Amino acid sequence: MTNEQLTILFGSKTRVKLLRHFLKDPGQKYYVRELTRMLSDHINAIRHELGNLETAGLVSKKKSQGKLYYRLDQSAPGINEMRLLFAEMPPQAAETEEVARRQVLGALPGEPTPPPSLGNVKLVVQNGKFVNSKESPADLLLVGEPDEDLFSDYLKGLQVKHGEIRYTIMSETEFAYRTQLFDRFLTLMLSDPKKVVIDELNVQTRVPTKVI
Repeated sequence: MTNEQLTILFGSKTRVKLLRHFLKDPGQKYYVRELTRMLSDHINAIRHELGNLETAGLVSKKKSQGKLYYRLDQSAPGINEMRLLFAEMPPQAAETEEVARRQVLGALPGEPTPPPSLGNVKLVVQNGKFVNSKESPADLLLVGEPDEDLFSDYLKGLQVKHGEIRYTIMSETEFAYRTQLFDRFLTLMLSDPKKVVIDELNVQTRVPTKVI
């Protein structure tokens, strides 16, 4: 899991940093100021969270040479599950998880929203409930040949945030034909307000202007 997910789960960045540090080298012992320096955190926060981890039975403490050392209690119940939870993902897995997060949740504040990976899709337009339009005949238009699994994941992510989604998928041939006919459905879907997520067909420069 990512540090962001673990922080939400455990409620403390310092606690997550301590657990990850202890689990990385479970046989090692550390004193407070050493942990403060290694983790670049405030000493009071380190002390507070060490106390919480000790109360939870995850770390033990022992005085040696005038210093109080803390060590992971490897016999604590659930410690093996904790290792799996805090295991660092290989770069490829981390990248895959980040792509999935962005597809469902969108970009972080200040970042440009990346286009979703949907397969051979040339156009994705969001209208209807995405822009608070009651006149739009659908919420989502896709043109091309989307991968079934990728589209299913994308749709589920949208439905988590927006509820039921009305969508239409059409081929490039059908889209071109209906565009030439000034098709009413396409005219309404491509009229403002709308959000163009993917546009490899340059619809922004050739939007139907006549409704029949």
